Amino acid sequence: MIQELADRDPENPFVTPAFAHGQTLLGYIPCLLGLWSGKELQAGCIGTFKKGRLSSSLDIRLLPDISSGSPFWPGLMEACKALRIWDLTMCSVTDRSDPVPMLGRVTFEERGAEYHLRMIDRPDPARMGSNHRRNLVKARKNGVTLCRSSSPDAIIAHVSLMNLSMERRQERGEVVTANIRSLYFRHMLAAGAGEFFQAIHPDGSVLSSIFLLRSAAGSYYQSAGTSPQGMSLGSSPFLVWRTAEFLQSEGVTCFNLGGSSLNNEGLLRFKNSFGGQAVPFHTLTFNLANPLLWRLRNSLTNLRRIFRRT
Repeated sequence: MIQELADRDPENPFVTPAFAHGQTLLGYIPCLLGLWSGKELQAGCIGTFKKGRLSSSLDIRLLPDISSGSPFWPGLMEACKALRIWDLTMCSVTDRSDPVPMLGRVTFEERGAEYHLRMIDRPDPARMGSNHRRNLVKARKNGVTLCRSSSPDAIIAHVSLMNLSMERRQERGEVVTANIRSLYFRHMLAAGAGEFFQAIHPDGSVLSSIFLLRSAAGSYYQSAGTSPQGMSLGSSPFLVWRTAEFLQSEGVTCFNLGGSSLNNEGLLRFKNSFGGQAVPFHTLTFNLANPLLWRLRNSLTNLRRIFRRT
């Protein structure tokens, strides 16, 4: 059924058998959530289920584009009840104003934009912002090259560069909450769900790195990092653009550059300058637990944090 869903939506890296297998390796239970008409699958997505000591969660990275009046929603709530879900997190990427109905008490909400590079025609540097074009030329003049890798060795450089990028963002006063886990990349590589593209200096060092989730006709920019030297040589715009050219040669029709919340103007500007289409995203977490149990869990969590500090 997941393969059928992948065949129906080939640009979506979040509905592939490889993505589901990667989530299994990470300790989650993949759940196929679908809307059927008789025996025909109309729409669907993959949710990842996790049961902890105090609660359980269901995370749907990309919802199908369905109306708020669809029977999908009461079916989803029945599934959450059967699984005893406490926290239900969903992300929708659509221009519609009401993609997700209110299903419970909202404990987290984020709005922003993703940027999609359509790859039907060959990527044209003229569509890029002037600063990105200058950096593309600079990187080429300095001998920066593109490397594609699915080797676990690429994880070390990627995580190191991500840490450097996050330190720079913190120094600029941005709020950085990402938890970098090498295990995520290791398991997703093992499942065949993703791969690295990296910008390489002539001396062999990695200047910039991107981890992509892949599907038959789509690619998703999951994370990236760049060294200070890479920043000075323009390696990050070079890497994104050369990766886009490579993906286009393999038949990818949509390169999703990922998104950013509306308050992160720098990252939004960086991604927008590649000339892609901006599509709004909306992420919500609903708490479905009994309020008394929810408060008890929070109290226990806070006590655990206090004991860890002491």
